[in-house]
Amino acid sequence: MEFPAYLSPLRKALLSICLAAESGAICAAQIIPSVPGPLPASIERVLSWLPTDTETILVANTSFALPRFKNQEAPEPGREISLADLTERFELLPLSLFELKDGLLQNYLMGQRVEFAIEGSRHFRRPASLFGEMPYEGCQIAVLAEATVRRRDSFLKQSSSVAIRVDSIAGQKVPVFEEKREDELWTTFVAFPKPNVVLACTNRDYLREVPDRIGGKVGRRALSDSLAEWKFVGHDAPFWGLRHYDKSQAGRDPTSPFADRNIFGMGDREASGIAFRFDPRTGKIVMISYFSSTRDILGFLQKQTPLSMKIEGVVDTTANLPVSYRQVAPGVAEIKYELGGVLPADLFIAVAMGAFGHGAYF
Repeated sequence: MEFPAYLSPLRKALLSICLAAESGAICAAQIIPSVPGPLPASIERVLSWLPTDTETILVANTSFALPRFKNQEAPEPGREISLADLTERFELLPLSLFELKDGLLQNYLMGQRVEFAIEGSRHFRRPASLFGEMPYEGCQIAVLAEATVRRRDSFLKQSSSVAIRVDSIAGQKVPVFEEKREDELWTTFVAFPKPNVVLACTNRDYLREVPDRIGGKVGRRALSDSLAEWKFVGHDAPFWGLRHYDKSQAGRDPTSPFADRNIFGMGDREASGIAFRFDPRTGKIVMISYFSSTRDILGFLQKQTPLSMKIEGVVDTTANLPVSYRQVAPGVAEIKYELGGVLPADLFIAVAMGAFGHGAYF
């Protein structure tokens, strides 16, 4: 797995950062139980809208004003990111598809207050060529504080000249957009199933089920609350995510751990999932939880970390990385990352999203 030109010195080693850090890591095999409270009712409700086989969710469970779209320039190596900018990165993680056509949708909704946002995704695949983002099936959902009927109607009218067509799905007018990213043709469907709900989806079948469930269709909830991971996912944080690995996709998903060696250079047939949480109130700290019944989970993560490779120009491998990890329960490892300095925040986010299925080849 490779990343953009400004990250090219990292090559295949990078994704391991989101699992463990061999250089400078502090291991403590502590057993510290952590049991979060129940999911907020609003999150429970939106999870019930997602197809049952959803594998990954990314959540911004906080209120924020949607910013104007701005082209992100490649970050300069070593440039420090402010806490405000880092928070905005996490606010927009579940809404990246809103940037379609140079921010067409995002700019129409600019200034609207997002109550919370969720992305559900599944079926992660290699790009069609050697380059580009990994395609996937999924939907990004913004629940707004106010109804957007006027903006919706304006968007549907003004975007008609840009959309390749307008479909009718579940009784909704759904403009369809296409964009070429590297050698991959991406299709995005935009829908407004409720006056205060906006969807941007990559797949028609995935999209079709969401408004049906919003309308009352009954089905098993995505990421069932019976999953063991929920006992340790820090969903009380403003920003968090969870991936419960889908074994049925192992043969086609290059990020699946159910292989002797996947594109991250590791394999773990005992893995069940991975999660993250970020709370700006604690500073630039991101916590990653890794779930596996593999023997000696901390030792396993250390051995799977190829950070002994020489990485020049981006990460100073001679310095102690601000990373520590511990075992919080049998089969659960927790890794703490302090972003900034020798561990650039933009680099970390790019790498970590690969662990949740949203990787890229460059």
